[in-house]
Amino acid sequence: MSGTEKKPYVYNPSPAPLPLWKYVVAGGSAGVVEILCMYPLDVCKTRLQLQPTGKAAEGVVQYKGLIDAFSKIIRNEGCAEL
Repeated sequence: MSGTEKKPYVYNPSPAPLPLWKYVVAGGSAGVVEILCMYPLDVCKTRLQLQPTGKAAEGVVQYKGLIDAFSKIIRNEGCAEL
C-alpha cells in the first residue's frame, strides 16, 4: 500500500458520546431559534383567529392575511410585540 491510497471508511455504529456541554449548547440554541422563529408566527396566527368574521365584523377586517398582520403589528406596535 503506497502513501497516496486512501484507507476504506469503516462504519462505527456506536461513536464516542459527546460531552454534556455540547448537548446543553445544542439544546439551548435550538430552543432560542425556535422561539425567535415561531413566536412571531404564533402571535399573527392568534390575532387572525380572534378577529371577528361574518356579520360580527360588519365589513371591518383588521388583518387580511399573515403578511398584512406582520406589517400592521410592526408598524403600529413595533417589533417588541412580535
